[in-house]
Amino acid sequence: MSTANYPKLEQFLGAYFHQDWALVDPDSATVVAHYRKKNSARTLVGVATELAGLRAEKLKEPQLRRRLSELGCYFDPASERKTCTQWILWLQKSLADESPKKTK
Repeated sequence: MSTANYPKLEQFLGAYFHQDWALVDPDSATVVAHYRKKNSARTLVGVATELAGLRAEKLKEPQLRRRLSELGCYFDPASERKTCTQWILWLQKSLADESPKKTK
């Protein structure tokens, strides 16, 4: 599958995990908290759904790391002691969490 199959995910990763993301936030949990605060439940579910689609591709770690890069992600999950697969699962759960969110 190409990155064109993940427009919401590409927007999220490119906008929030861009090349200078660490100048804005100290870790991925803070990035996700900011994203959750600024986006609707519908948007969050859309990104979580695309993360599930990416996981369903069952890529090996090197291919998954490359795919994340192609989607505009400059975050290295190893910096938080996670594999790409573990980080994507964590992202998916964090974004799909049913906590109260702003709606649009």
